[in-house]
Amino acid sequence: MLDDEATLSRILGKYLKKVNKTENIPMDADLKEMGLDSMSAINLLLEIETQFEVNFPDTMLNSAVFRSGNTLRDAIRILKKT
Repeated sequence: MLDDEATLSRILGKYLKKVNKTENIPMDADLKEMGLDSMSAINLLLEIETQFEVNFPDTMLNSAVFRSGNTLRDAIRILKKT
């Protein structure tokens, strides 16, 4: 697991209601099925932006980007390159 993935997994654990806070988050797991609701998604977004020093444009604020840890990781990598 890359450092960014470990950081993202730790952050995800705070906002997924159906996950034991001490277990690793499978990066391919569906975040909605793991308990991510709209309010948690907003808080997750804010923490990701702060932690990774990125800003999500409106075009990336959609269910496809917030589907899994993998899709979020990919979005973060794209944003860090720009």
